[in-house]
Amino acid sequence: MELIQNRFRKILKEWQKKAEDAEKDYKEKLYERDFSDALGKEFETIKFSSEAAKKQIMNDVKAAGLKLHDGKILGLNDLIAQMKETDASAFVDESAAKAKEGAAKFTTPKTGSGTGTGSHVSMTELMRMKNENPNLDISSYIQGKTSRYFLTRKSYG
Repeated sequence: MELIQNRFRKILKEWQKKAEDAEKDYKEKLYERDFSDALGKEFETIKFSSEAAKKQIMNDVKAAGLKLHDGKILGLNDLIAQMKETDASAFVDESAAKAKEGAAKFTTPKTGSGTGTGSHVSMTELMRMKNENPNLDISSYIQGKTSRYFLTRKSYG
């Protein structure tokens, strides 16, 4: 009878160990999922230079061993700032992107009066170009216009 009880205790301990291991594995998988979800949400606000760069940074963050607390990854902002310093090419430079968006965009040359060397651009057309592209430098066009304007006004007296 004691032999049966010992065998039963041994089997019970094995099953308890399996249950504990299964519960631990389940909790780890839940944590990993929650961590990945929080990381994905945080990465929505960050612009990366490519999808490969995003995946690499995501793997680096996971390997860093940061902890998740109340849906937030503790230390993530500091780590991302550090990564931006060490591997700036993986991230899109926000200020450069904004400057590029505000830059003049010329899609097709205009027929008739063009803006090439020696061509004439009317003041109306120049103002239209400036209104369409507020960051456009029109000083090279205006220098010639102002001197011609004043010469013309003086000759008519």
